[in-house]
Amino acid sequence: MKTFDEKLNIVCEIFENLTSSEQVETIKALLIKCQPPQLNTVQEVLQTQLLYDAVFSQFLPQELITKIFSYLSAGELSRVACSNKHWRDVANCDVLWQKFCRDKGWLHYGIDHDLSMEQPSPRSKGQLIVTGSTDGTVRVWDVFSGQCLDVINGHSDSVTCLQMMDTEVITGCADSIISVFEISSATCKKILNGHEKGIIDLKCDGKHLVSAAGDFMIRIWSWPSGSCQHVLSGHVDEIETLSLHEGLVMSTSWDSSCKLWDINQGICIQTLSGHTEIVFCCQFDDVKAVTGAGDGTLKIWNLTTGECTDTLIGHQDDVYCLQYDNDVIASGSADSTVILWNHSGECLRVMDGHIGVVRCLRLMNGRLVTGGDRKKIMVWDGKTGDLLNVIHRNPNLLHLMWISDTKLITASPESPGVITLLSYW
Repeated sequence: MKTFDEKLNIVCEIFENLTSSEQVETIKALLIKCQPPQLNTVQEVLQTQLLYDAVFSQFLPQELITKIFSYLSAGELSRVACSNKHWRDVANCDVLWQKFCRDKGWLHYGIDHDLSMEQPSPRSKGQLIVTGSTDGTVRVWDVFSGQCLDVINGHSDSVTCLQMMDTEVITGCADSIISVFEISSATCKKILNGHEKGIIDLKCDGKHLVSAAGDFMIRIWSWPSGSCQHVLSGHVDEIETLSLHEGLVMSTSWDSSCKLWDINQGICIQTLSGHTEIVFCCQFDDVKAVTGAGDGTLKIWNLTTGECTDTLIGHQDDVYCLQYDNDVIASGSADSTVILWNHSGECLRVMDGHIGVVRCLRLMNGRLVTGGDRKKIMVWDGKTGDLLNVIHRNPNLLHLMWISDTKLITASPESPGVITLLSYW
């Protein structure tokens, strides 16, 4: 009677003498015969074997690992960080990245500012960032030093939206008032009254200021005089957002519709009906519009006829953000996915990786930057959807996000409010 060790040696010897394809088939046959406890053992062994290349670094001094990694470029180090969680932790070494930031002159970036606010709304221009908050103040920040240059008071309620215009900042407030402040002196130059409920959104193109409020109304103001030219009515529920393009404004609403308005004439050109839930986001140009809604779909519209030409189905939950360029349409959803579509409405790629809602995204220079819950900002190739970088140092929940070629600004609504400046490329 042979012992177990003798039997094991015979089995191993037979296995070693098989061809590669025969070995694969043998393994498959054995796995089919295995019971759950045996499969768990196989999994544990495989995990150990597959992670061996990462585990060796745990036995090296951190100084030696840092020295080895210092010979890598920023791009190579980013690719190492994308391989798995262990290598990401190893590669996210401040000493390594400080060198790259010093070479680029970015050492002042990456500072978190405690603004003692709940819902900051940043707008950036040049070397300044202006933020508004539920505490009723507007703060002006220096991008490079991270210092608060001034605090602008004068609001009796939360600042819900704002926009910088050269040396001035326009603010919308929950008390239904729009104010215009001189940034350098922090003094109020103008107050625009007319809305009956809190301001939800405002946009200015240098000739006209467009505002939307909780009274379901849109007002067109002459800029910079501040005189009200038109009052636009038509929505039957609260307006969600405004978007401007060459003398036109598009409004999205909780009434499931979008409306396209002529700013100069103050008339509704098209009403886009077809969504069954709130329309969260939109973008439009001379010929078409793309909208995303709480029904989980995107729609492409012909603005000449007002007809829906395509309905993009793929998300499993609310579509919170979208943007398109000449090549693709990108969308982010509460289902934690980002999807790239072509302009014919075909799904090109579904990108996973976010945990929780994808609240904001930006397409710029061939890159797609997406932000969501759980401290995660992801950088993708804007055409292929390949993952290029993952950033984990932003606040837990993103409210708003702006990007340039190499840097981004995020706003977190969690108390205390935080504005974060990061280099992502």
